[in-house]
Amino acid sequence: DSHQKVHRFREGDIIAIPAGAVYWTYNDRNQEVVAIIVDDVNNPANQLDFQAKTSFLAGGISSEHIQGQQQFQGQQGRQGQQQIHGQQSRQQGRQQGRRRSPFGGQEELTRDNVYAGFDTELLAEAFNCDPQIMRALQESRNRGVIVQVQQQMEFVTPEEEQQQMHQRRSRGGPSNGVEETICSAKLVFNLDNQREADVFNRQAGKLNMVNEHKLPILSLMDLSAEKGHLQPNALFSPHWTVNSHTVVYVLSGDAQIQVVSNNGEAVLNEQVSRGDIFPVPQFFAATARAGQNGFEWVAFKTNRAPLKSPLAGYTSVFRAMPLEVITNSYQVSPNQAQSLKLNRET
Repeated sequence: DSHQKVHRFREGDIIAIPAGAVYWTYNDRNQEVVAIIVDDVNNPANQLDFQAKTSFLAGGISSEHIQGQQQFQGQQGRQGQQQIHGQQSRQQGRQQGRRRSPFGGQEELTRDNVYAGFDTELLAEAFNCDPQIMRALQESRNRGVIVQVQQQMEFVTPEEEQQQMHQRRSRGGPSNGVEETICSAKLVFNLDNQREADVFNRQAGKLNMVNEHKLPILSLMDLSAEKGHLQPNALFSPHWTVNSHTVVYVLSGDAQIQVVSNNGEAVLNEQVSRGDIFPVPQFFAATARAGQNGFEWVAFKTNRAPLKSPLAGYTSVFRAMPLEVITNSYQVSPNQAQSLKLNRET
C-alpha cells in the first residue's frame, strides 16, 4: 500500500480522470465537498452510444433513488456531445420506471456494482477467497455509493511520500521504479493560483486556463478547462472559441450573459447566478458583464488546446486588419477605424 498514489485535492482543483479509470474520493475534513463532473460522451473511448456509462465496483443505486432524482440529458448529436453530472442524474431511455438493456428487453431501473452480476462461487474461485467475502462485495449495493466510515481513514499523503522518497535517497536505498512511471502521472491542476493566471488585471479580474501543455494527460482526453473571476461591473470582452464547444458553470456572483450565433442571432441574453449552467457552441460569440457582487465561473471545453478569437480589445481581429479594410467594410472614417483598432489597449 505504500506505493498507492493518493492525490489530495482542494478548492479550485481540476482532476483529470481518463475513460475507464477507477477512482474513489474520501472527505477527511469537516466541511462539504461540492464537485462538478463532466463526461465527454463524444470521446473516441466511448464506443457504445451517446450515453455516459457509469460502473461501480462497490455500492450501487436503488431504483427508488434514481426515480426520486431530477433527470438531465443533453441533446444528442455527434459533435461536442457532452453530459454533465451535477445534482441531477442522467436519464437513460426508460419506460414506466424501467430502462432498456443494452442487449434489448427490459431491466430494473437500478445500478448495481459489477460484482453483483457474477456467480458467487465463480468470484470466490477467481479471488481465491471465501464465498462469504464475495457475497459482501455483491451485496454492498444496499449501502449506496456514498457511505459513512466507521473511523478516520489514514493514507500516505503526497507530503509523506516526498519525505519517504527523500529518506530513501539519503540512505541510498533501491527504487522499484514505480515512482518514476505510473505514480508520476500528474492528474490534478489548481486553477486558483494567481501566479499562474493566463490573464490578470487588478481592476478587472483574472482567468486561469489548463490545457494539454499544463496538464499533459488532457491530450488523451481532448478536454480542457478554465476558471475566471470578474470584479464587480467588469466586462469580459466579446470573443468566440475557434475549435471547441464550451459549457459554463457559475460558481458565485452574477452577470449578464450574451451569446450570439454564427449567423448573428442573439440566442442568449440572460442574467445568470450561482448554480446556473449554459453552453456556448463552437464559433458562437459570447460576452459577460459582472454584477455588483462580481462573477466567478468555471468552463469546460471540448478541445485539449482551445483557441479564442477576441472581437474587441488589443488582441482582437481588428488589430490585424489594415485601416482601409475596416473603413470600407463598415463605412466609417479613418479616424473611427483607428478607434476600433487602438482605443482598447488592455
